[in-house]
Amino acid sequence: MTRRTQAKVLDFGLAKLASERVGVGAGSSGMPTIAAESLLTSPGTAVGTVAYMSPEQVRGEELDARSDLFSFGTVLYEMATGRQTFPGNTSGVITEAILNRAPSPPTRVNPDVPAECEMMLMITCSLI
Repeated sequence: MTRRTQAKVLDFGLAKLASERVGVGAGSSGMPTIAAESLLTSPGTAVGTVAYMSPEQVRGEELDARSDLFSFGTVLYEMATGRQTFPGNTSGVITEAILNRAPSPPTRVNPDVPAECEMMLMITCSLI
């Protein structure tokens, strides 16, 4: 939060290249181009901070805007309650919670969370 009470998201998630050819070393050098996929993490490898991953990301499925919305909801949940949406001492515990458990309603963690904010958090974190 800034001194003007504006929220700024400075780093949120990972960039992903679309399936296309990338001209790495191409051009006047005559070096071959390589597929963009070869520059990315290997399939089946989870990349990111586990506590903010969507269920689809945890399962290694294709991601879209819904996954970003879920992860953004976990950040907002933490801002509103002061605790992570899916707390745990290990990545395994957190992963299990993301896949199988509903987070505590925000007002149970922080009674000062407005009802409208709780509803938004419930929707973005797939609680309803």
